[in-house]
Amino acid sequence: MNIIFDAQLCTGDGTCAVACPLQIIKLTKTDSFKFQIIEPLSCIGCGICIQSCEQEALNFDAFTEDVIDLKKIVK
Repeated sequence: MNIIFDAQLCTGDGTCAVACPLQIIKLTKTDSFKFQIIEPLSCIGCGICIQSCEQEALNFDAFTEDVIDLKKIVK
């Protein structure tokens, strides 16, 4: 499962990188922000990075209902 990144929506606040339980996300700034999973094979597809992004700059290419809903976990 791939994560789709929309650089036009990204503000670069890094909440996705901080939220990742495996700490495998890196944001870099060029002309716009660049999202990179440092170790793609380590990604467990939990979707926490997607749920944490208020700008909705991240999404799965095939979103499933099996993704953890962060809003239900953190109150």
